[in-house]
Amino acid sequence: NKCTQSNPPLCYSNTLNLFPAATSIYFKHNLIPSIHKMSESNGPVLEQDEKTKSIVTFMRKLPEDEKVVRFFDRKDYYTVVGENALFIAREFYKTTTVVKYIGSGDKQCPGVALNRSLFKTVLRDLVIEGTGHMVEVYEDDGRNTWKL
Repeated sequence: NKCTQSNPPLCYSNTLNLFPAATSIYFKHNLIPSIHKMSESNGPVLEQDEKTKSIVTFMRKLPEDEKVVRFFDRKDYYTVVGENALFIAREFYKTTTVVKYIGSGDKQCPGVALNRSLFKTVLRDLVIEGTGHMVEVYEDDGRNTWKL
């Protein structure tokens, strides 16, 4: 529970529950830089493991749609790859330095890892703000294959 020392104290978690649309705007404009710093220093790291490679393979089989943002639930964090990763980096992290490239050569694919807190913020912004984006969240079925 992150409370500021304002008078009266403002608790972000309470504000989120009471005013989700208003806090989405507040998060987008005021808190994302601090979340960005946290993610770069001690947040999830996008590893080039078999699971990440399976995400890239899976994404390449799906039809491209710039209005669909696809998240992959990795249990402790979320992964976003391809153009979605660049979109998340630009719009929510406000930098592309968080983008890691998966693979090698001409088959490289951009990817970003989001902690659960940032995922909730992004999801809230995309859904409540009416950005025109659809959101898909995929889970691993235990065999490095992904289901919606």
